[in-house]
Amino acid sequence: KVFGKDCILSAILLDGLKDGAKAYNYEDRTKQITYKQVQEKLWISAEDSCTAFYAAEELYIIELTEKFIFDKNTSEFKFIPISLTLFLPAEVSSKGIMEPLAIFSFEECTRIFRKDVRAYSFVTKLGQPCINFNEQFLLRSYASTIVKIGNEDDLYFDQRYIDPSIAFMAMKEEESALQLMMYEAYNPK
Repeated sequence: KVFGKDCILSAILLDGLKDGAKAYNYEDRTKQITYKQVQEKLWISAEDSCTAFYAAEELYIIELTEKFIFDKNTSEFKFIPISLTLFLPAEVSSKGIMEPLAIFSFEECTRIFRKDVRAYSFVTKLGQPCINFNEQFLLRSYASTIVKIGNEDDLYFDQRYIDPSIAFMAMKEEESALQLMMYEAYNPK
């Protein structure tokens, strides 16, 4: 699987980091983070002096940051991928909260995906071509959920609203507004 539980995308990104790819710290996006520093965040330490390591397949939460622009030259809206952020999910974190591990610029992800032979979609239908992960992101050929739209406080929907159902409704409302704006741009009255 590419996304979700037991996904391979996080393993590919971590292997790329181990092989010298550049990743950045979530708190200070100008500061580079090394594979060793990410590894330190992945160690599980227990009270009974027993330690373990999170597997890359357990890191299934990946945040795609992208710009939504109108290209005047081609007269169309475009989503421009900016970065991928790898998170340690709250379910497996010893702190019980979702923790950011590293941010990879999309240009760096493109280099990682082109080098790694595992970075291709799996063929699900006969005659369907394998697509590199880079092209999947550019073509927006994936299922996702909008979790944040730029706002003054830089908060996710579940941080802006205490009630999960209200946060979900706000997320769907923003998603619908975005789709309506795109529809009206392509279908003027």
